[in-house]
Amino acid sequence: CHLKEDISPKTAPINETFGLKYQDKTTLKTGGNRLSLVLSDIEDGRCIGKNIICIWAGDITVSLLLDNSKLLKLRLNGLTLDQLNSLPAPTPIEASYLKEARIKLNDEPYIIRLEKVDVKNLSEEKASLTPKENYTVWLKIFKSSH
Repeated sequence: CHLKEDISPKTAPINETFGLKYQDKTTLKTGGNRLSLVLSDIEDGRCIGKNIICIWAGDITVSLLLDNSKLLKLRLNGLTLDQLNSLPAPTPIEASYLKEARIKLNDEPYIIRLEKVDVKNLSEEKASLTPKENYTVWLKIFKSSH
């Protein structure tokens, strides 16, 4: 049992939320297989800032490198993130936000889901100016039902 949620654990837990910091690596273990998972990039395109007029909330994109070969891009709509200062207009493209991806572990289907993103000391000028080291990306990996 975990008293606190793990940040950048050596081995990623299955069915439990864990955090990953920028450029950190964890291992996915199923059966005899081990795959590496690295948080390779974070792009914060949310509309947050002092003198910015927003028409939409923007989004945050997370790039994960699976086994040094497969790039997964997961995205959260700005509306799902806390502390948006602007009132975004509804966007008809919400369906294109992919917060989860299907992966194969030991030939079994799994889903990796982006649960939330935490940011320390978000830049007041513009979200994208915040150092990537200030982010913690929370993920959950679980077996797909089909």
